Amino acid sequence: MALPWVVELKKILNDNEMGINQKAAKALAGSQQAGLAYTTVLKPKEVLIHPSNRGGQMCNHFDVITRGKSLCQVGWSLQKVGPSVCVELPIESKKRSQIIECNETLASTSGGMLPMPSGKGRVCSLSTSHTCTFLRCLENGCGSHLSLEQLIAKGDDLGRMLTEGWEGCVVKAQVEAEVPDFCRFLQAAYNSDHAIVKPPDELEVAMTIAHIFQTQPADKKDLAKPVAQAAAGMLHAEATSRALGTL
Repeated sequence: MALPWVVELKKILNDNEMGINQKAAKALAGSQQAGLAYTTVLKPKEVLIHPSNRGGQMCNHFDVITRGKSLCQVGWSLQKVGPSVCVELPIESKKRSQIIECNETLASTSGGMLPMPSGKGRVCSLSTSHTCTFLRCLENGCGSHLSLEQLIAKGDDLGRMLTEGWEGCVVKAQVEAEVPDFCRFLQAAYNSDHAIVKPPDELEVAMTIAHIFQTQPADKKDLAKPVAQAAAGMLHAEATSRALGTL
């Protein structure tokens, strides 16, 4: 028999009457109340990127640097960074290693723009992934060609974020183990805000559908579900999702 909190989370995720952001907020609040998520201080070197981010593409290195430089221009503010929501690395060593390998591959194929994992990673980002990754870039002196000393001298919150960290919400590893769709759902919900400004292209939509479909049990493959999930989490992508789902 499924645990009560598992049943409740799945009920929220499958509720078609609520919008994706409302469901995400309710599910995360419920997880916190059940002791399955907690607030903690995060530091850049501790944060990896979740492999399901953007349909398995994770973070584009050009976007990481472009957004990071924009933040440097307007000034870093803890209040404007946005909610950092992460999930603990899996307890199972094989799955943990797979996540680290995905992040290593992302770094090694970035042409030196992204840093390799520090070996001290303990969580994977489900939101603010580009921001967290850019902070790691600054720590490791790669990608941006910006002077860290000069940036910190501006006196905004950048220095504090690098040395002291910032508050974030971390979902316990057991939640993803019991409800694999939960982290993919949260990631899609937080990325939906960015989709308003920069709609996802056809490749990202297609990869998102394929990624969700591949994670379904072999005896329960249902293309309609990943198509619907992609459409719900990607503004302006509903028509593309439906079209790809009929190919």
